[in-house]
Amino acid sequence: METTTANQRLVHDANQLTSERLKRLYVYWDALRGNRVGPARSELNPADMRDQLGWIWLMDVTDGGADFRFRMGGDRVIQFFGRRLSGALLSDIAKESPQFFGRFRNLVRLATTSASPASGGPAQTAYEPKAHLDVEALMLPLSDDGVTVTGLLGGIEIRPLV
Repeated sequence: METTTANQRLVHDANQLTSERLKRLYVYWDALRGNRVGPARSELNPADMRDQLGWIWLMDVTDGGADFRFRMGGDRVIQFFGRRLSGALLSDIAKESPQFFGRFRNLVRLATTSASPASGGPAQTAYEPKAHLDVEALMLPLSDDGVTVTGLLGGIEIRPLV
């Protein structure tokens, strides 16, 4: 597994993000979590994230963090990958673009093991079919019991390279 890159970091405040959309997602998540690691997935209300829906995904933590399963992804996420990821394990799709998904896995694991929000980018994507794009990603822990990370709410900002 690739080590965490310099532009992957823990996020303690929305102002650490460059994307206004990701800042709003962080603020929404932070209000729901209160003093917990993160809100439960059942607390997320799509109506409250209307402007986010195309740009977000949900993942389950499986096997104690050994792997992650995509639950759903918005329209922009589907466009970025060229297909739906729902139901896929991260370990299975990582073979499609090892560098990109290695970095993605590291970001997911950073958020899971630290039980804290984590962000990567903005930086040119390592996903070969979309190498002309700049991406910023945010991983927000979800927790069924308020202590253990059982899922992740992810968001992405995609821009043309300047």
